[in-house]
Amino acid sequence: MFEALWRQLLREREIWFRLVVGYLVFVTVPPWVESQLWPVSGPLHITQVTQTEEGVRIRGWAERYRSGCDFLGLVWWLGDRHGQAVRVPARFDDKPQIRAVGRMEFEALVVGLTEAQLAESYADVRHACHGRIGEKAFLWATGSKFWN
Repeated sequence: MFEALWRQLLREREIWFRLVVGYLVFVTVPPWVESQLWPVSGPLHITQVTQTEEGVRIRGWAERYRSGCDFLGLVWWLGDRHGQAVRVPARFDDKPQIRAVGRMEFEALVVGLTEAQLAESYADVRHACHGRIGEKAFLWATGSKFWN
C-alpha cells in the first residue's frame, strides 16, 4: 500500500514538474523570440535635443514595422543594457495618435536626463500585439529596442 502511494506521488510530481516547466517556457521563450525577430518599432533617430528643467526634449523619428499592436509604454534607463541601470522618467508629450506602419515622427519626447547622459542610456517600447486586458497585454508584451 505504501509503495503504491509512493509511486502515485512520484507520477504526480512528474506531471506537476512538466506543467511548471511548460508554463515557464511558454511565458519566457515566445516573448523573447518575438521581440528579437519581429519588433514593432525600430530605433529612435534623434534630430534635435533641447535641454529643459525636466531633462531633455527630443525631436526625432523611428520606423514602425508592424500594425495591430497597441502601445503600452516607454521605459528609459540610465546605465548599461546588460549591466547596472536606473530607471528614469520618460514620456511622449505629442498628441496621442494611432500610428501606421512607416515612419513615426516625434516632436516632444521628454526624458529626465541631461544631453550628456543620453549617450549612456537606453530605452525600450512595449506593445500589446496579442490583445490586451485594460492596460496589460493579454499574452505578453512585445518589447522593441528604441534607443541604444
